[in-house]
Amino acid sequence: MRNHITRREFLATTGLTAGGLLSLSGRASAQPGSVRVRRSVFSPSAPIADYRAGVGVMKGRPITDPTSWLYQANLHGTSSSPPQGTLWRQCQHGSFFFLSWHRMFVYYFERIVRKACGNNAFALPYWDYTSASLSARQLPLGFRQPTFNGAINPLYNPSRAAGMNNLTNPAALSQSATQYSVAFAYTNFSSPTGNGLSFGGQRVANSVHNGQPHGQIELQPHDVIHGQIGGPNGT
Repeated sequence: MRNHITRREFLATTGLTAGGLLSLSGRASAQPGSVRVRRSVFSPSAPIADYRAGVGVMKGRPITDPTSWLYQANLHGTSSSPPQGTLWRQCQHGSFFFLSWHRMFVYYFERIVRKACGNNAFALPYWDYTSASLSARQLPLGFRQPTFNGAINPLYNPSRAAGMNNLTNPAALSQSATQYSVAFAYTNFSSPTGNGLSFGGQRVANSVHNGQPHGQIELQPHDVIHGQIGGPNGT
């Protein structure tokens, strides 16, 4: 029996899973089990207003609430000491759990925002920053505005890298940073412990919060994009 799966097998499996988890974006209430579609953040039908409302609700909750913005952020990772009873610093990096853990994290984060914004049809918008177009590699406007309609914009983060939040002439991701061709050239999904030469990462026996080395898709575009948007610490 093989002790690893190929990248093709992984993508095929998670693609089938996505069909059962994602669902139609819009105001009409989605029925249980229906499909919700994630729209491009640049699409007129992207639910930015709902996203803004949901994140605003999350940011108003106490840090000890698992559905609050800060709890979710710290669940992924933080240098702060966790309060008693909190489940922080859980993200999987530097192992073949990287993709599956973050897929799970985004799925549940999406459900939290959906409930917080009150739109049962909500699905997270996506940003395709791999385009050759300069404007497509700039942070979408809805995230660069400090205020919206006279109120604080919950999607705005002042600690992003220099130029990212500029309203009139924002910095753009370098096109080379968004490329995934090196990672996609690997046909092996995982690699032996201590070896990052695989699409998904090294095999480990147990969960690893901040492991090394990183697999190829984690190295680029993931790691590089974190730095270009969030600065040296990746926000």
